[in-house]
Amino acid sequence: MGHNTLLAVENIQKNFGGLNAINKVSFTLEEGRIKSIIGPNGAGKTTLLNLIMGVYSTEAGKIVFQDHPIERLKPHQIASLGIVRTFQTIALFENMTVLENVMVGRHVRTRSGFFSNSFLFPRAKLEEAEIARTAWEKLELVGLRERGRESASALTFAEQRLLEIARAMASDPKLVLLDEPAAGLNKTEVKIISQLVRTIRGGGVTVILVEHQMDLVMDISDEIVVLNYGTKIAEGKPKEIQNNQEVITAYLGEKIEVAEG
Repeated sequence: MGHNTLLAVENIQKNFGGLNAINKVSFTLEEGRIKSIIGPNGAGKTTLLNLIMGVYSTEAGKIVFQDHPIERLKPHQIASLGIVRTFQTIALFENMTVLENVMVGRHVRTRSGFFSNSFLFPRAKLEEAEIARTAWEKLELVGLRERGRESASALTFAEQRLLEIARAMASDPKLVLLDEPAAGLNKTEVKIISQLVRTIRGGGVTVILVEHQMDLVMDISDEIVVLNYGTKIAEGKPKEIQNNQEVITAYLGEKIEVAEG
């Protein structure tokens, strides 16, 4: 692996019922970069995230994170190494406060565990205070600190997306996988997500972004991987992807204009 390579995906393969959902896909990701994965519906983007997170096991190939092979590890083991994700479908605890939702994300990093009776043990009590402090910080990061005491169900759809990112960030990950964070958002809300992803990267966290909003992808990505029918058809900087004829034919169509300059 290269000097600053955080993640290396090498010839991974995943079949479902005889179909190649992921077909010999390879790419590397350097620390502190934003790499987007794009492609039409059914191209294999979410399957790829599930392979990295250990939800599915690979049929072939390797996934190496910080020089450790992770393709045989369970999701909780991968999470403990410092990889987290958000989901296309928001999955918040609506009966909890905004703050408590973020605290749940922090619990993967603690020794006492979420369900030990927090108030019986001094160490757990200390940890609980520490978890709350971190959770407030992450709410600040996403601009929701003022809403911390409210029920998560009181948030708008866009705010719930931000809350999910705060919860992912609560475990202080090294790598965060964002699965369509801008889905269903308007232009103003997409700008907020764009700024937030830059801030996350500025804080030293590496980002993989799966997204259909091409303006967002072209604006913030360092590199882009394009999947089609489970196969990588292109990889490069945003400008190269915009100009790639195979990508235009398979996916972008005439929807995207190549930025000048």
